[in-house]
Amino acid sequence: MTKHSLLVTLLLLAGVAGAARPDRVPPPVLATNDVDVRLLECLRVIARELAPDEKQLQGKIKQTTANTPGVAKRGLNIMVSRWDKGPQYALACLAVGEHVAEANAHIVRWCRDYPISRDQPQDAGDVDPRKILRAALLPETRARLTAETLAAIEEAAYAFVFKRSVIDSAAPAWNNASRSVWAMSGSENHDANQKMANLLALQFLCLHGQRYNGDTPLADGRAARAHYAAWVAYWKEYARQRAREGLFCEVAQPGSYGRATISVYFDLFDLAADPVLRRLGGDMATLHFAQLATEFEPRTGTRGAIAITRAKDGIDQQFGIHWTKNLTYAWGWHNAPDEKILEGESQIFTTHYRPPAIVTAIARGPRLPAYLATMRCPGLGGGKTNEVIEALFAGGEAHNSHLRRTSWITPEYMLSGLTADPARHYLAISTQSRIAGITFASGVHDRLTIIGYDKADTKSISYSAINTLPWRDCLLAGRDPSGKTVATRIYVANALWSNRVESTNGWLFLRGGDGFCALRVAAGAYTVSEAHHKMGVHLTLADKDAPLIFQTGRAADHSGGFAGFQQAVVEQTRVEFSGHRLCYRSLAGDELCFWVKEPRLPEINGQPFALNPPETYASPYLTLLHGTDLARIRFPGFKELVLDFSYPR
Repeated sequence: MTKHSLLVTLLLLAGVAGAARPDRVPPPVLATNDVDVRLLECLRVIARELAPDEKQLQGKIKQTTANTPGVAKRGLNIMVSRWDKGPQYALACLAVGEHVAEANAHIVRWCRDYPISRDQPQDAGDVDPRKILRAALLPETRARLTAETLAAIEEAAYAFVFKRSVIDSAAPAWNNASRSVWAMSGSENHDANQKMANLLALQFLCLHGQRYNGDTPLADGRAARAHYAAWVAYWKEYARQRAREGLFCEVAQPGSYGRATISVYFDLFDLAADPVLRRLGGDMATLHFAQLATEFEPRTGTRGAIAITRAKDGIDQQFGIHWTKNLTYAWGWHNAPDEKILEGESQIFTTHYRPPAIVTAIARGPRLPAYLATMRCPGLGGGKTNEVIEALFAGGEAHNSHLRRTSWITPEYMLSGLTADPARHYLAISTQSRIAGITFASGVHDRLTIIGYDKADTKSISYSAINTLPWRDCLLAGRDPSGKTVATRIYVANALWSNRVESTNGWLFLRGGDGFCALRVAAGAYTVSEAHHKMGVHLTLADKDAPLIFQTGRAADHSGGFAGFQQAVVEQTRVEFSGHRLCYRSLAGDELCFWVKEPRLPEINGQPFALNPPETYASPYLTLLHGTDLARIRFPGFKELVLDFSYPR
């Protein structure tokens, strides 16, 4: 055993000795209003209590075979490094200046024991060096790295970009800075991580490289600095295009996918040497959090609108959490932190980005009067070539995406859904496990969701399962005829189900605090069963194609309270379901039409629902006219904030 290996082993064993590592660690109680201190306190919990044990340090290795498809062939041994907790833990330790020797040992081990293949490049969904590159590029953490650690990071950075970085317009689109910013490998979050790792690795070599520097050639013979310049240009346009077209193909993703994608903009803001990239990274973060703030519920500390895709974990109720929850707790948006701190949050806890005061005011402000918030979403897709997919747009220069996210925001609840054109083809990541429904401010788990399954298993995922028509205080939903849904279900949280009122005229009335919902299946019955996670019940439709009506209301709008709402629904609404068309007159007086078994767009008051509205984002607080680069953020008492996503080209 070498001296280095012995030192690493001793340090790591010291870190895992003693009591078993806890699975869940509560966040700290934050008594100060200083955001910098609050974030460091969160990192301190990770550094002191979440050292990875030896089992977690064993990266899972995927062995390729002759039958291994597509992108996996790029690696003979593809390492799933997200199972390695070492770099995330090390980042937290370096940020707070604790267990620094152990942190260095973790990084060296990651670089040398699980080496990045230089000549058989893995996809970055499987090997991601962004954590170690963040540690090497943030001044405060870089100062705590040893010369040995920096040399190990340099070797890893060079190996990562040697063949992986491509700058050739005639070459395939995989990881190619000369091709469209809408070409994606694996999925949107994997692709963003991979391309950000290219930028950061090349920047590290150009600015800090010793053995390898900006003049060092990569596999194509071009110098590293030429590749770096290409990725700087690529990321400028990447940020601009994502801002103009909507956030993101993985729509409003509540878990680790969303965190991984947004963290690349923190990387731009914190680490990019190019000043334009730094500005664009900060503006993209502000755009994201401004959009989130328009539908944020400060009483529960989570995003209220749940029109999302790719919610694979906790597919129906999502456990009432969102990846931003502990970050926004540290920012002072709410006082309801998540019940645990994850190592995966080290990257976002170490950011220097802070939301502008106007965005924080939107997140914490009142939701009166109630309002609609809409967003275009990229999602039309072509075929897959060598594991690369591309988001497409219709209408030439119009750049229409034909996918709309709509939310109705009130103080008591938020109603939201995604509307697609059943006659069009969308990316899998924009159709996987689409979820829509209603969340109530009465409790973080109080929600109704509409879900479809490609298998009877209630833990399975689906594609193009449901389509919705969300509008003012009302949502219609049904099975998307382009999907392969075998079961359509409604999830009802226990708190809502326990106070239900079942009427004889087909309506089921539910209540969450001062928010009400009337639910009706347009045709046929449903069976009730306990959800697999035991947090609510599933209503499984006897006819999977039966359309659904969700009529909502507020106690403030009904003098008789819950009983008055029930009476209003029975007396003032109208339901007609004939053939494949559901027509519904809502409490607001709108005439809504929704089709099942036919690839037709829904209608509002006789007009097809506009999937490509004039604005990419539209709410009282955030607007961006589609096709332009200027986003405008407004809130009473603040000067309008304008984000400009243009740059010299």
